Parts: sequence; structure tokens; C-alpha cells
Amino acid sequence: MKKINALIYSFEINKIDTVYLIGKNDDYYKLYLKENFNYFLKIDLKREVQDNFIELELENVPNGNLTQKVSPKLALELLNKCKWPTSYEPYEETLLLTKQLLNIVNFKIIKKKIDLNQPFFFWVKKQVNRDDLIGDLAYDICGDRDIGLFKTYKGLESYIKFKQDGFWEIESFKDYKKEGSISPLLCLKLAKMEYDVNLKKEKLKKFRILNTKGFVYFLKPENKLKPIKIGGTKNIKQRVKQLQTSLPYDLEIIGYIETSDYIGLERKIHMKYNKKRIKREWFDLTIVEVQKIISDYNTLIKNKRM
Repeated sequence: MKKINALIYSFEINKIDTVYLIGKNDDYYKLYLKENFNYFLKIDLKREVQDNFIELELENVPNGNLTQKVSPKLALELLNKCKWPTSYEPYEETLLLTKQLLNIVNFKIIKKKIDLNQPFFFWVKKQVNRDDLIGDLAYDICGDRDIGLFKTYKGLESYIKFKQDGFWEIESFKDYKKEGSISPLLCLKLAKMEYDVNLKKEKLKKFRILNTKGFVYFLKPENKLKPIKIGGTKNIKQRVKQLQTSLPYDLEIIGYIETSDYIGLERKIHMKYNKKRIKREWFDLTIVEVQKIISDYNTLIKNKRM
């Protein structure tokens, strides 16, 4: 995974609205990236990526003579133009990542893409509030300053092998060789098993066959000719009762079409008569038009079955 994507996914902040750029034109050294209200991302250009890019909730940012309040676009332009003195140059990787953040601005798209196929490293970190062994492992991983922005499962396994002889925050991990204690590596394997099972469940959902057998129904207010409601359901009687509770008038059933795919047929009829749509599922159709729709589709469905 690209480091910039891993960095963005670790943020609570979702976009950059304003930038507070601190320093002289030939020596910018700090930035505060702001997302509405008082949420900031603090970046120190003279420090390494580790222990940098810190999220803060502040009332005020430094507002001295060296502070410029600018747009992300202008901040990027100023950083690109800046010629730091040799002895005051920023960390190259920190500067590169900062420029990438200013160029992207909106982080939501990247986060959504990662969410669709969430890597194990991010999944296990999100288990931090669990009150079990996997939660303990996540707690220690989240609190480890040396672990980096992202690790593959194999990378995480190697890292834990290296560290499991000490330096663990969780008491049960510190002396894992003692009777009754748990190995961090075993916890990692248990976490991976759960992650893999969840992943397979999500994939199977894509192949799930929905039971769409039901009805497309046509309703109107009682004692009125219009408007006409066109909806879909598996149980017409139950659906009418549900609708009735939120309306100040009684509903009358004009008719219905029984079909093997009420969701698809409802959508098809809605699209066909979209020009006569008043609002959502309500249409400006006459009783005669509705009866023709029902007759035409019932005949079509009947012919397909024969």
C-alpha cells in the first residue's frame, strides 16, 4: 500500500478546508491543516514522519507574524517555490507527504476505497475497544510508535516475533511463556482467522440470490381518482397497513401485478412513467391508464410462463 494512503486512512480528518502555514518564504517549518470547526492536523516539516502528522482539537493556532492563512492550493504553491537554506531543509519524506495531502485535499474517496477491501493491519487496529485477546493485541499495536503506518500480515508477524520477548504493554503478553499467559503471535493468528472469515462472508453476500417474488401494487386515496401510488412488496395487505398509519386518509387498492421480480418491475414501471411522476412513488395517472398497465404486464407475464 502507498504510504500516503496508509497515512490518510489513519486520520480522523476527512478533508482540508484551510491551511495555516508558518515560517518565512524561504523557510516554512510547520503547517496546520484545518477541517471546519477546530479540528487540525499538525505537521512539522523539520521532523521525520514518525511522531508527526498529529491530529489536534484546538481553539486557536499560532497567529504571529510568520503565520499565513491560505487555501490548500496556495499552500502547495508556496511550498513548491520555497528554497530552504541547506542547513534548514525539511525532512524529504515529510515534505513529500505534506505536498501529496495538499494536492489530494479530500480524503473521503481514498478512505472508501480502502474500506471496500480493508487490509488486515487496519482491521486489527479497529478492534482496539474489544474486551478480549484480539482487543489487547490491537491496543498494543495502536500504542506502538515504531510499528509504522502500514504492515502486511507477514510484516506484522515478523515484527511481533521480534518484539514478543519484551516491550509489551498488555500484562498477559509480557511474560507469555509463563503458564496461563498468551503468546502475542497466537493472538495475531486468531485475529487473522476472524478477519478471513469476515472477508469470506462479505464476498458471499455478493452472490446471495434475493427472493424478489412479490407484487407491484397500485393505490389511490379513497374517494379520489388521483394521485396513484405505484409500489412493490411481498405482502400487499401488510404494506397498505404500514402506509395507512402515516397518511390522514384511507387508501384504496386499484389492482396489482404478481411477478417473480417485484423490485425490477417496480423500477421499470417508474422509469417508463417518470414524466408523470409527482413525487417519489406517486404519479399523475388515470384509473384507465393504471388498468391498462396492469392488464398489459399481467398478459406479458402470463405469456412468458406458457
